[in-house]
Amino acid sequence: MNFRIVFKFILPFLVMPFCLINAQAADLIDSTLKKDATLQAGNQSITLKFNEEFDPFRVRILLFGSDRLPILIPATATLDHKAVQANINAKIGDYTLQWHVWSWKGTESSGSIPFYVTDNPSNYSTANFNPNPAIKGQIGKAAEKAAVSNSK
Repeated sequence: MNFRIVFKFILPFLVMPFCLINAQAADLIDSTLKKDATLQAGNQSITLKFNEEFDPFRVRILLFGSDRLPILIPATATLDHKAVQANINAKIGDYTLQWHVWSWKGTESSGSIPFYVTDNPSNYSTANFNPNPAIKGQIGKAAEKAAVSNSK
């Protein structure tokens, strides 16, 4: 077989598919967790949205606390493979959420989002400590609509 024919006609067809592969990384375009945000202590739901599809089996979200030890956070990809949803349970302190996603072609994309968790007084119950309890179906103003008492 003539090598000129191989290099001129056959080799371009073997190389062309590799030239057409677009190895583009997924960029973070939106997130419910913003950089340097302040959150309340407790459970928080986070969504990260990307501009490209990614492999849902190759997603990693790590949470670094003030002790700098990584905690692997379970994450769920959306059906369109362009967003990740996760829940974190954070106590008071400084944190960094670090994310890694890989495209279907193996291109890695990663980033981090620093944030703070504080103990917000509005996180506590604002129960009315009036001795008159609320009656069934009552909304607010417990002192004006006192329930029937057993005492005479």
